[in-house]
Amino acid sequence: LPLWLALSAALPVTWSPLLIYFGITIILALLDWPGLGRAVAGGAFWHMVSWLAGAGELWIILWVLGFKIGVAEALVIESLVQAIRSAAFFVPGAIGVQEGGFLLLGVLFGLPPEAGLSVSLVKRMREIVIGVPALLIWQGFEGRKALAAAREKA
Repeated sequence: LPLWLALSAALPVTWSPLLIYFGITIILALLDWPGLGRAVAGGAFWHMVSWLAGAGELWIILWVLGFKIGVAEALVIESLVQAIRSAAFFVPGAIGVQEGGFLLLGVLFGLPPEAGLSVSLVKRMREIVIGVPALLIWQGFEGRKALAAAREKA
């Protein structure tokens, strides 16, 4: 509270309470600017790591399937598919979007359509293998809570 009072004293008296509130908020945001910069840099770093891991996964899948592409091509395909998925954020689970993206981009990079679809299905299986057990565990926790609450009411 003393910090708010001191900051409000630094702002013009003629400002409305709403403008004073926004002014204090802006000052506090500017004071934490270095912390925000570290958070943004950290987020960008982990996003890049995830992106490179996805490109590596794509390269390995294609290599196992017998299609030879370079790491740079894998990075471009992965990044463009991620851009397509982001642009189609309104499609639940990006069902069909990822498949179409890999199919189209695979053909553009000289891969047969079967390769693009195969890569997409392998990546989708990874999501299912990780996602379904997590959902089942979550359902178990929620079911236990609901059962305990029902027992307490009875």
